[in-house]
Amino acid sequence: MKYVYPHAIHWLHLLEPSEIAYLILFSYCNVNHKEKVSLIPAKSTNRSYTIDDEEHGSSTIEIFVIPDENSGRNIEHDTYEVTVEYSFSAHHSPYISGDYMNPPEGGEAFLDDVTVDSIILYAVDNDVEINSELIKSQTSFFTYKDLNYVAEDAAKSDIEGAEDMTDSIVYKFPKELDAKIKGILKDNHIMIRNLVIGNEYGI
Repeated sequence: MKYVYPHAIHWLHLLEPSEIAYLILFSYCNVNHKEKVSLIPAKSTNRSYTIDDEEHGSSTIEIFVIPDENSGRNIEHDTYEVTVEYSFSAHHSPYISGDYMNPPEGGEAFLDDVTVDSIILYAVDNDVEINSELIKSQTSFFTYKDLNYVAEDAAKSDIEGAEDMTDSIVYKFPKELDAKIKGILKDNHIMIRNLVIGNEYGI
């Protein structure tokens, strides 16, 4: 996997919390879909939810930013995590027990719906719930509905043992947010470079 911004951990604090959440979730979905390129390195804690005989349930997926590969992990702002709490509904095909001549059939699980209940950003020692009002006050680059699409995709990836029957979600990274990131990198390139070098040597 190639990353457009592999050293994101050093400048994420210059974005608004809602923008950080969108960037982390979008990047994770790219990684999860096995795209060749993602924006920043992000991964989940890999505690997938497995649907057995349930028709309804809820769970949580936690996605965090990976520090630089050579990180000494002594960066003051090296902890960024987005937690998506979600609920789901599913159904199972009729189960036929079979007999001596016929094997059992049916009983497969199908995911019908996923609803995002909350999106929380954990940044260093500050927890922020990302909601519609917060986004309106912080950015004009996207709406809560836009962020919700990405969060739903992340939540779906957390569910195992069921075929996805939900509607396909189409979303894209806001070009205005991409331009803001490029501006941050341009205006702070010396600071970022020094942090990267210092972190590689454990300074």
